[in-house]
Amino acid sequence: MSTSKDMSPKAVVHLIPTLLSEEGVQTIPAGTLLALEACRILFVENERTARRQIRRLLPSFDIDGRTWHRMEQDMTEAKRAFVEALRSGLDIGILSEAGCPGIADPGQELVRMAQQEGAIVRPHTGPSSILLALMASGLNGQQFRFNGYLPVASDARRKAVRDLESDAWRTGCTHLFIETPYRNEAMVETLLSVCRPDTRLCIAMGITSPSENIRTMPVEAWKRQRPSIGKVPAIFLLGRD
Repeated sequence: MSTSKDMSPKAVVHLIPTLLSEEGVQTIPAGTLLALEACRILFVENERTARRQIRRLLPSFDIDGRTWHRMEQDMTEAKRAFVEALRSGLDIGILSEAGCPGIADPGQELVRMAQQEGAIVRPHTGPSSILLALMASGLNGQQFRFNGYLPVASDARRKAVRDLESDAWRTGCTHLFIETPYRNEAMVETLLSVCRPDTRLCIAMGITSPSENIRTMPVEAWKRQRPSIGKVPAIFLLGRD
């Protein structure tokens, strides 16, 4: 890999947040849209959905005039293309599938490379489901941890929930985690069956969408008012009073 001395002019890598819901166009600030317009090379998780979101945000954006690269599970090809892009001196954009690049997102690997190469890395503002859920939860915002996805297997998931709950009670830390939408109901079942009645559980559903619903209650209250999440994108938070 080259060093920063090899790059002239110095590359600029823009981290462009994208929509959490298609109805949330207003959540992307004008300054972020200007940065997106400046990008000539784009690294995205899914080109089809990224193109659709960009059309929604910037109808006049010259989509076919940009160079596109996919961040696949095997990042080998994306990394090779990224090194070449850094040497081009053109503005580069990294777009998450939903939310902020580098946060629970494969873009983190490219950002690490950009830092190692001495590129200019510019994060831009936009919606983060993690921060929005934490802000609205009423749980401890001074000490929190995002845990990504919990295990899929039932026994391992139950153990992970117990461990997070135990740490929340011991330290006061708020624990956040997400789940694939089609496993939302299984996660709710695990939380209500494993957690203490007085543990505070926040379920944040459809953030920035017209059906947004963010509620924090003790587990015993959730059992009386069991939520129906379905396949709506959700984030879960565990904490204590």
